[in-house]
Formats: sequence, C-alpha cells, structure tokens
Amino acid sequence: MYYNDAEIEVLYNNPERDHVERKRSTNLKNEILTCVCAFANDLPNRRRPGVIFVGVEDDGRCANLTISEKTVREVANWRNEGKVQPLPTITVESKIISGCPVIVVQILPSGIPPVRFGGEIIVAIGTTRTVASEADEARLNEKRGVGARPFDTRSISEWPAPGSEDTKLGVLMEPEVRHGASEVHAGVQA
Repeated sequence: MYYNDAEIEVLYNNPERDHVERKRSTNLKNEILTCVCAFANDLPNRRRPGVIFVGVEDDGRCANLTISEKTVREVANWRNEGKVQPLPTITVESKIISGCPVIVVQILPSGIPPVRFGGEIIVAIGTTRTVASEADEARLNEKRGVGARPFDTRSISEWPAPGSEDTKLGVLMEPEVRHGASEVHAGVQA
C-alpha cells in the first residue's frame, strides 16, 4: 500500500530515515537506484514503501528542479533497465510539496528479496545505503522463503482476514449455496 498525499507531505517535512531519502537531481541516477534497491529489500521489515524525493537537498531545502512529463517518464523507466533485480514495484509522480517541485518515487518492499543493484545486495542502515553483510543477506533470504511460497502451502494464519482489502479469501471460503450445493467447504457449513 502506497502513502497518500498527507503522509507524503509529513515524510517530506521530516529528516531522512532508513525509508526516506532526498536527492537534489535526476543526475544522481545510480544513487537513486541504490536507494530503490535498499528500500525494496526493506531490511528493517517496516512493510511500508520507501520514498525518494528527487528535487530536494539533503538538508530539506528545495533544489528548484525543473520537472517535465518526460523527466518523470525517464525516472520511471530506470526500473526497466535491469540494473535492479528482481524488478521492484514502484510509483513515480511529480508533485509540488510546500511550494517545491519534486519527483516522488515510492518503492514497495519486495516479496522476493534479496534485491540487487549492479549485482550487489544493498540495504538501508539508518540513513546510510550500504552493501549487505552476510547476516543481512541471511535475513533477506529468510524473508524470501516466506513471501515466495505458493498460497496453497501457507497456513491459514498467514492469510489476511476474510473480507479484508488484501484478499478475496472470504469468496474462497463461502459455501457453494448460491449454486444449489449444501456442502462443507474450508470449515464453513452451508
């Protein structure tokens, strides 16, 4: 789930953290992709997107970046160049926040970490983006084991609650009464 506009503004107005980064320009492509990789790995296990504000100085001042539709498309297409693997799930959009034109990149945590940039596993440790240690890599591999399993091999306790936004499990567990059957399915009796 991505952040809404109000949450984005709060993140923009606060200091950098392990899931928030500022970059002054799109000329810092490799640094931006390093952050994309680190945020997709989600080592702190926040289970929330990482956010990169392009067009903002490290101290929070506006860099007055000129942003065009073409620039936003170029940043979005960096994902498809193959430098970050497996491909992360991102959104890229231009916004004006507190009078400052910025490109906001949101990166969802990967369900199949570790994610690599240029062949290296990059993680966020506080406000630093660095190569993962062996222990970090082991943690990411453990997360992959859980996230990459097929749905039918997971215990029911791992599934979201029936009727929640995250699943259609409620539909799967309904008895087939609407089709004229009166059987027991997945513990639900018709």
